[in-house]
Amino acid sequence: MKGCINDQNGWMIMEEILLLTAITYAIALIFGYLSERYLRMPWMFSLVICGIIFSAFGFFTQVTKSENFQLLAKLGMLALLFMIGLDLNLKEIKSLGPYIAGGDLFLCFFEGTMLALLFYYCFPVDVGNSFPIALITGITFGTIGEVTLFAILAEFGLVNTRFGQLSLGMGIFDDVVEVAMLAIIATLPAFSTTSQVQGIPNIMLIFSGLIGLLLITFAVVKVGGKIRKALESIRGPPYVPPFLILLTFFSFAALGAIIYENLAPVAAIMGGIVTQQIFPGKILKESRKSVNFLGSFFLSPFFFLSLGTKISLASLIAFPVLILVIVLVSFSSRASASTMLFRKLFGVKYAFILGVGLCAKFSTASSPKTSYSIPDISATLYSAILTAYIIMKPIIVSHILLGSIHRKSEITTLFSIQELKSSPEDERKNE
Repeated sequence: MKGCINDQNGWMIMEEILLLTAITYAIALIFGYLSERYLRMPWMFSLVICGIIFSAFGFFTQVTKSENFQLLAKLGMLALLFMIGLDLNLKEIKSLGPYIAGGDLFLCFFEGTMLALLFYYCFPVDVGNSFPIALITGITFGTIGEVTLFAILAEFGLVNTRFGQLSLGMGIFDDVVEVAMLAIIATLPAFSTTSQVQGIPNIMLIFSGLIGLLLITFAVVKVGGKIRKALESIRGPPYVPPFLILLTFFSFAALGAIIYENLAPVAAIMGGIVTQQIFPGKILKESRKSVNFLGSFFLSPFFFLSLGTKISLASLIAFPVLILVIVLVSFSSRASASTMLFRKLFGVKYAFILGVGLCAKFSTASSPKTSYSIPDISATLYSAILTAYIIMKPIIVSHILLGSIHRKSEITTLFSIQELKSSPEDERKNE
């Protein structure tokens, strides 16, 4: 009897998921088109806004909180991260290495410190009257949302520019910083006055898993040329390359998840990097349509809809001042730090735009659930930060960064990777 009831409940949820899927695609098609044409906002923000509406009025609440829907949302996130790995220019990332590592650490810790000062001096009770807790909370919540940033850059064709590669490179390096923060969180009981951290694995497991993923990726990239030649010699049905690419994607994601759930996003990016290194350019180009369909159109709508459902309008109404202050501190600290740090590389105007883009929050490796496991952080502060940073996605990123998108051709021309590869001295030598 219980089995029949469970089957019925399962089919009811499945029916509602199918209905929500149809509605989600309709929203992306209709409102996404209108938002892009008249508001100059990428179509995915229409899903974030609809998610907010669903959450506020209780539409599809049972479905969006179900494990099945959350699985689809996580797969959408992982697929987008895999595509980021595919689009990384490793030579350009290497040349920008000091800017990526130094810039991300500086921005992350500068913003984290500013937020920590805000939390500790203005809302001390919400961080257990502990500055270390306030600092780790600020850094953990101040990480880059590279999935949203990638979607914006891809929408306007800015991924394959130095501007785009630096942004994505910092977002990926940010994931490594987050994993380190997760390990630090495991030590927080020493600073906690009331609560204990639960569900965080051994520090050595986290770091060894991260190092293992990086070593595997490095090793495969080193022998990528030999693997590429072997794949070029294979003559098989046309369905084989897409399946090989999907096999690489899911293998890396599964490997990261098996070690530790929050390593899956990093592993997905590594899978994309490996894929671009071992597959022949022609095969990869022909298969990109299938990969883009999977990530950008089939799965990603669930991820963006889920972002909207996480916004609590009750928190927005209950703590408007706290949310506003968090937004202002986060935005001003990151934008000003980016302007100061990258003004020589891009100029003041574009360094500021870069900083605004890097205000896209809630990265992938550090989930809200993990962040809430920080001891002594209050439910009030947690809800306020969560609401503030998700609100920053459509408001700040779209209206300020995309408000400057009429400069797209200027950015593409000034920071084209192809143009940067040949300096004036090289051109004179060629002449």
